Amino acid sequence: ALSLIEYLVGRSIKNNGLTTIKKIASDYDFSSEKAQQISTQIEGYRDDGKGLKNVLKSEYASWQVGLDQLASGKLPVEIEVSNLQKIGTQVILNNRKGFNFYFELNNTKNLFASSTRELIAKVDDSCADISRIENPVLVPNKSITRLLVTKNAAGKVLHDTAFGVYKSVFTKRCESNVLSQSIIDVLNNK
Repeated sequence: ALSLIEYLVGRSIKNNGLTTIKKIASDYDFSSEKAQQISTQIEGYRDDGKGLKNVLKSEYASWQVGLDQLASGKLPVEIEVSNLQKIGTQVILNNRKGFNFYFELNNTKNLFASSTRELIAKVDDSCADISRIENPVLVPNKSITRLLVTKNAAGKVLHDTAFGVYKSVFTKRCESNVLSQSIIDVLNNK
């Protein structure tokens, strides 16, 4: 199964290739038969969403393992969040053994499962609906005091950190499909 990073690198490579193909399609005269043949091949490169669904499932499985290791104390706490959240989260997670108010493993896993299911359901949405996808924010970034009185605060910070990138992932997927369609349009106008 692919990781999110592998998916994004693959998406970037694919988009670079499609950009080159578009330039070639724009600059060269093809017979209508050859243009149709290329269009058919490009159509086969459209992203049907299966890859992204698999990546989401794979990332979910990885996070489940990571959360278990974090809860058991086997995983060091290094989270890239704002300085304010980092201070609060470090304090909270340093006392993570023996599940507590600040880190509830099952609650955190449920948050991850729910967000993953929502994202998987949105993979088949039209690219026109991408604007409806929002990166979830369960923990406000304004107050250390608020963080310290939030039940499962560490789990929510982890969730926000993990799921804060998916709007851009969906956008990149759509950009690839738009680029594929633009190549087909160029070829069909020859």
